Amino acid sequence: MASLLQSSSSFAEVSERDLGQFYSNRSAYVISYDKLKEMAGKLKIKEMEYIEFLDTFTKSMSILYLPSIVKDFVILRPVEFINQLSTLFKIPYGKEDFNGVYTMEQLSQNKELANVIADILSSLGMALKTTSDKVDKRISALSGQPSTLLYIPLARSGRILEKSFSTSLYIIFDSKLTLPNFLSFFASELLKLRGFSLLTSGDDHKCHPNVLRVLLITSLGHEYIFFFVFHSIHIEVVIDSYREFGLSNVLEKILFCCQEALSKISSIVTKFSFKLALQCLRPDQVHTSKKIFEELSKKQLCHQCETTVSVVRRKWKETIQKIHEDEETRKGRSK
Repeated sequence: MASLLQSSSSFAEVSERDLGQFYSNRSAYVISYDKLKEMAGKLKIKEMEYIEFLDTFTKSMSILYLPSIVKDFVILRPVEFINQLSTLFKIPYGKEDFNGVYTMEQLSQNKELANVIADILSSLGMALKTTSDKVDKRISALSGQPSTLLYIPLARSGRILEKSFSTSLYIIFDSKLTLPNFLSFFASELLKLRGFSLLTSGDDHKCHPNVLRVLLITSLGHEYIFFFVFHSIHIEVVIDSYREFGLSNVLEKILFCCQEALSKISSIVTKFSFKLALQCLRPDQVHTSKKIFEELSKKQLCHQCETTVSVVRRKWKETIQKIHEDEETRKGRSK
């Protein structure tokens, strides 16, 4: 500990001199990890002592180094940096219908700082780093080269959507989860697939912070609009605009993305489990305050659910049960 304090004292003296140029510039918030390590090397500070230095001064909030999130940079002004992050979650003045999308220039004129902000919020599950061709595709298709954007769902204006939809697929959790992780994980998986983009503006925009709206334009030019409504103990997947032809294939893609997102959640939440279900249509259940669900792992649902005329409900049931059957077949072959 004594050697650490001695090294830290020497390091602080050199840091104060060498970092003066950074601190004199109010826009400078970060320095590269390698640059700071180079300074430590000049003082013959060993690597372990350097790491201890970063850890000690991070705990005192003199600097901020978060290697599990952003390992290439050290934040020089932690308090100001955190304050700047917090402003991103406030609706900009005069933008009552703000969609939560920032350009990198809006994050900061300093490119390094903008990237650090984007990486930190993305790693925490509070934002999604994407490109302009994946946001409002109908509009972005008219623009030029795709640019990098940061989508912060909780920065959007509007009220939480409480309404439920009878044709929704329900993903029901055994415990409550936080909203930011939901939004970023699901959006990230959906945008990996060709033809998918977020809907954040125009006639399709609904100002609800707990709603994620997505547009799919197929290779044939057919459009499907669907959205996720995030509640604390379940998610509703709502098909808003569709063509019956090809709907099963689209639902399979959505379910694949859901499985990938849920897998990520299960890797960080202990004893995480979920089930897929439809809202029960029995007359004695439809009008109750507490929803009753029919799990789609069952081969036979109640009479009302089995005989529904809803195309979307029927397709959800057929698609999910087909996936279950395929999984059982694969398990049987592997034995």
